[in-house]
Amino acid sequence: MLDWKILAASIAALLFISSIFIGGLGIRDTFSGIIEKISEYLDTSPFTGMIPAAAPSGGSGEVTILLSPPELTLVPDSPTTLKSGETVFSGFEGQITLNLPDKTVALSSGSLEITFPLQSLELESLEINSLSLEGIPMEIKPEISTDSGNLQLQGFTGSATATPEGLELTGKVSSLRVTIGDLNFELV
Repeated sequence: MLDWKILAASIAALLFISSIFIGGLGIRDTFSGIIEKISEYLDTSPFTGMIPAAAPSGGSGEVTILLSPPELTLVPDSPTTLKSGETVFSGFEGQITLNLPDKTVALSSGSLEITFPLQSLELESLEINSLSLEGIPMEIKPEISTDSGNLQLQGFTGSATATPEGLELTGKVSSLRVTIGDLNFELV
């Protein structure tokens, strides 16, 4: 006769091993909850200490995101320092438009507009309160990559580097949601 405790421990082991292969896409929290319920039933857990505790929610998370849409417009929410080669724009307040197929950057502030070739543009002290993009190629390092996904980012502070491959944001976010097809991920 099959012992239910052995069956429950076997299922928990399968879930644990699956979580190792799936990675940190928020699945760990689900598996941890399932294993806790199984542990309550069994009065003990053979997995104690094997599943790392999830990071506390509500804090800012560190992310690196590469966005590669054909055209991307950013309006930083605070003055930003821009560096391209030896040219430096300190305290820039305005709109930054990247055109990846044409490999150009357009900066506009008030009536001033500057367009120049995009080789490498660094954005320091970058703050973005909210950014929503749909149907774009992106990579959230090191785990997620897609040719067409939706991104909702809240409370970004950090830096960015724009190249002909895209815009790489590196910093902290208060909220990051990604939709790829029917899959939804909340990463922070």
